[in-house]
Amino acid sequence: MANEQTPAIDSVGYAVQGSGLQFNISTHDNTNNTRYYRWDYDETWSYFSLNKSLIYYKNQQILPRLLNDSLIYECYEHGTPSNSIFVATSSHLAQDVISHAPLGYVAASTGKITRIYSLLVKQYAITGDAFTYWTLLKKNSEQLGSIFDAQPSSLTGNIQCITNPAEPVIGFISVSTITTKRIFVNGVYLPFPVPYNLPPPPQAECPVDSILFAPAFTYTVRLSDIFAAGENVPINVVEMYGAVIGYTYARTDCVDCRVLGGTNIKPSYWPY
Repeated sequence: MANEQTPAIDSVGYAVQGSGLQFNISTHDNTNNTRYYRWDYDETWSYFSLNKSLIYYKNQQILPRLLNDSLIYECYEHGTPSNSIFVATSSHLAQDVISHAPLGYVAASTGKITRIYSLLVKQYAITGDAFTYWTLLKKNSEQLGSIFDAQPSSLTGNIQCITNPAEPVIGFISVSTITTKRIFVNGVYLPFPVPYNLPPPPQAECPVDSILFAPAFTYTVRLSDIFAAGENVPINVVEMYGAVIGYTYARTDCVDCRVLGGTNIKPSYWPY
């Protein structure tokens, strides 16, 4: 099996389409040897919780958040792979050029492009047989569903069952180098409104309450009742005439961005 040499990616871009972004890719091979291409990608995006916590509860004490890894306001959902098939060919062209081949579409309603969104695209040079396989698989898995769609096609890869060659096996093994390119999108500059946050919860379901020091003889018990079980997170201090008299707090899923599945550890490649 030959090891296909994958050319560099020229660009990854996007176009505004409705209330979302349609991503695309361009590439070329000066030697005219590639002709068949496949792509996949990983997504990463940042998001905020509804409330920014500057303090935390530990051992019946309220302490300031000082370290970056203790901040739970901004999170990153990363390493999410594409779930669609993207292929293209220049076999019908005089030059081996792919221009603005479509990749994935991201709607504003997903919340992914509200803050910073990143796409890491991986490009593979494939053979003509591999292109035929991936094209049929795309048609069978993504383009069926109505009476007007094409009927499923017989799918044959290059994998066989050794003990029973007649047993149908779906799959295709290819060997190639991989080239990559990363793109960042800042949601602040998009020409359409984006949601403030990922759902859930909505702002209306996240009231901010407070616990005051007075009366002092019940303060420790009240503090434990509110925070010990982890159902609530302290947010900030309550002041009166320059003196701290208590703390505000809200439900954990309204304060801790990690509840939505992301991590508060910033990826090493994040721009800022």
